[in-house]
Amino acid sequence: SPPPEPALLNMNSSAAPAVGVFACRCCGECCRGQGGIILSRKDSTRLAAFLRVSVPDLHARYAEEKRGKFRLRVAEDGACIFFINGTRCDVHAAKPDICRAWPFFRGNLEDPSSLAMAAEGCPGIAAGARFADFAVTGARSLLAEGVFIDECETAGPNSLLTKAALARLAGAGDDAGSGEEA
Repeated sequence: SPPPEPALLNMNSSAAPAVGVFACRCCGECCRGQGGIILSRKDSTRLAAFLRVSVPDLHARYAEEKRGKFRLRVAEDGACIFFINGTRCDVHAAKPDICRAWPFFRGNLEDPSSLAMAAEGCPGIAAGARFADFAVTGARSLLAEGVFIDECETAGPNSLLTKAALARLAGAGDDAGSGEEA
């Protein structure tokens, strides 16, 4: 018989299972692309402490400044500078909140079409997961992890939601979004 499918849970954290909607396959697809990981102050502080360097040293070694914000550099292969040998995140325990949030980004929690597009590139998003289930489970996962933005950070585009917005989604149960599948 074929090997069993891995348990569907959020491999980003043992504290916040995303049963039935996401199981990280450690493929690194979410770790590729230029300029996608903008570091918040909290991210920079956590990463610097993990790497045992100062925040300015972290920025000098591993980030680049663009429009007043710091974003992680990418390696020659197009992957995040911390994605090692195409197999793992070297700073997994201290990774930025945006990385902790994947695939539960604002667009994927609010728009079935966005989730469908994400599912095309991410083998960890469960095929056929109902959008409503994905949104509720994702919101609960992010709340449990403490991965959200403050109300004062809502100006401009942001891939994360506020705690209040996540709480509304998490409490929505089967009424969240539509019943469309990913």
